Amino acid sequence: MNGQAGEAHLSAEDLVGWFADVWRSPDYETFCRRAVGTFADDVRMLQPLMRTHRGPEAFCRNIATLFALMPGVQGRVLDWRGDGRTVFIEFHLEGTVGRRAVRVHACDRFSVAGGRVTERHSFFDPAPLLFAVLRSPRALLGLPTLRRRARALYETAFPSGFTTSQVPPNSTTL
Repeated sequence: MNGQAGEAHLSAEDLVGWFADVWRSPDYETFCRRAVGTFADDVRMLQPLMRTHRGPEAFCRNIATLFALMPGVQGRVLDWRGDGRTVFIEFHLEGTVGRRAVRVHACDRFSVAGGRVTERHSFFDPAPLLFAVLRSPRALLGLPTLRRRARALYETAFPSGFTTSQVPPNSTTL
């Protein structure tokens, strides 16, 4: 994070560095705690297969589903473009569903204002995830309990509740 004339500034390079760092070998709790430091309190999140949600806590609750479905998921930045207001990051999410390796190609668009991410819109084709689940008996049998496993993951990581006030703004920005 770069400070200029007392106003927080999050450059495109800072945001991409933060994104790459957050997705590098994450476990769920560490991922959430590192991710939310750059989000505005009312950040808006949009992505396929998920209702639009607002706020870092909602992000952590919703991303728990991905970690429950793909334990050990990792992200790798492929390319990016942007400026101080809008940043596009193209990346791969890689992990296993059941015992099958899965790679999802995605592009996230981040809107930035006041040194914080105010919106994240993720664009990806969910077909690789869906096909992996359908082709894996273990994953298919786990679908009915996926939401419960995701909720348990969230509640285990944040047993007394999670508030973004526990994370300083931009605490993980390079």
